[in-house]
Amino acid sequence: MDRTWRLIVDGDLPAAMNMAIDEAILLEFLRGNVPPTLRLYGWKQPSISLGCFQSLDSGRLDLKYCEEQGIQLVRRSTGGRAVIHGHDLTFSIVVGLPGLPPESRGVVSSHTLLMGGIVEGLQAIGIPAVIGPESRRHPEKTVGADCFSHIAECDVRVGRAKIAGAAQVRRGNGLMEQGSLPCRESEIDPTRIFPSQHHASPPLPDVLVKTSLRDIQAAIISGFQRSLGIEFACQSLTDAEKADATELEKSRYHNSNWTYAHEHSAH
Repeated sequence: MDRTWRLIVDGDLPAAMNMAIDEAILLEFLRGNVPPTLRLYGWKQPSISLGCFQSLDSGRLDLKYCEEQGIQLVRRSTGGRAVIHGHDLTFSIVVGLPGLPPESRGVVSSHTLLMGGIVEGLQAIGIPAVIGPESRRHPEKTVGADCFSHIAECDVRVGRAKIAGAAQVRRGNGLMEQGSLPCRESEIDPTRIFPSQHHASPPLPDVLVKTSLRDIQAAIISGFQRSLGIEFACQSLTDAEKADATELEKSRYHNSNWTYAHEHSAH
């Protein structure tokens, strides 16, 4: 594994630009122009990111309510279910599969490896985070469109509350993982957005909500360094990444044909 990764810490940006920047980093990494990268960022206004292959059929998401509340809708390049943003710390990781340990190149094993940085960072500041559901014998049913309505094998939880989830996309020898870590309770009621979700998820643990975003961010950075055995170099986007992001924002992530399509190829 590369020992020095790039760290990009962004502020709050519009939904389409956030997704465009993440993909631009992946593109430049695949071209061999940038090193493995961890990006941390926020959202300019309440938003929902849809999984790349997620369907909007069958009343899975109340689009009228989202429009009335000014909630931005964007479709990710990664899979998984819908995630509500605006109250969370969002992260993306771009790395090459050959740079991961051989035993951690599968989908589940790479998720577990990368989410281990979240767990280690949170544990270091007294938040008892662990990976996976409470019972592996009786996994939770994975129904509904809301990513945080269930705890999957590689998700991070504290008690019964899911506190971090992530999804991947792979292109060639490259991998991008996008994840979300809520830092406070959302002002948006998930049961209004997801009509089929009748019960709210367990509340976030007090120890997480009472920890500042700055402390959580610092802990996550340190957690990745320790768990992956790497160092970070704080840098900015390259000019090529900025150009790619501007083009992708316009052509894809601001494009309703992309956002509202039911299926997409892995491109």
